[in-house]
Amino acid sequence: MNANFVFDLDGAIAIGADYEREKTEKGIKEKFGIEYFTKHCLYVYNWPYYIFPGYYALFRWLHSKGERILFFSSGTEERNVELVDKLMKMSFGDSASEIGYKIFSRHHCIDTAEMERVESDKYQSCFLGQRKKKLSGIVVHEDELQNTLLIDDDNSYMVKGEEYNFIYIRYCYLYLQDTESIYSDPFHYFHRAYYLAGLFSKMFETMENNKVSLIEAAKYVQIDIEGKELNRDFQYPGIDRTEYYTKGLEILKQFDSTLEFYYE
Repeated sequence: MNANFVFDLDGAIAIGADYEREKTEKGIKEKFGIEYFTKHCLYVYNWPYYIFPGYYALFRWLHSKGERILFFSSGTEERNVELVDKLMKMSFGDSASEIGYKIFSRHHCIDTAEMERVESDKYQSCFLGQRKKKLSGIVVHEDELQNTLLIDDDNSYMVKGEEYNFIYIRYCYLYLQDTESIYSDPFHYFHRAYYLAGLFSKMFETMENNKVSLIEAAKYVQIDIEGKELNRDFQYPGIDRTEYYTKGLEILKQFDSTLEFYYE
């Protein structure tokens, strides 16, 4: 059975320009160059969204392995569709329409705000949240859940019973990681697609060696080998492991030879 990789958009893959739109554009062009800017800036409803490097190659790699690519964002459907269509066109060119990707949006989220406490508790994991991105019955059939992952930078979307389907990447709302950034670790914040490639590679290896499902491999790689248990204080410490990023870059360069580390 092919695996399902369900990606969040905002903060995970793309950062929409803020009120300092001109300053951000100028900063990206100065630091990375015009060619980089053109490749990684997508306009949606005439507003710029900046794509973190490596995602186009990540999608091509997953597709080459026969995996399915889906998107689940709490943004509006109209915005999500245009952004994802352009994202996939950049990844696959004229073949994008043949990939069969799907897009889930805000109206697919389960809103627990108006629910009675007993009903809301059915969806609340150890990470509480108003909106929940439920996979089973909405994104995939129940029998596909063992081979489906949700990749998101906000763990409040995690659903009770689907905790080990969750792949966490650091919350991020700034694209440029400069000296004025609140982030003290730009290498790990910026190269999130590289991290995912390295992490997924470790999961695929675990599946093959241990004969386990994708979510069992995800639990093992993110939690078990760290000697931790999933609870409200869990920070996903593997995200700091540089070997995932270096392995990820090695994989992704096979699909885009121009990729590099943009921060030390």
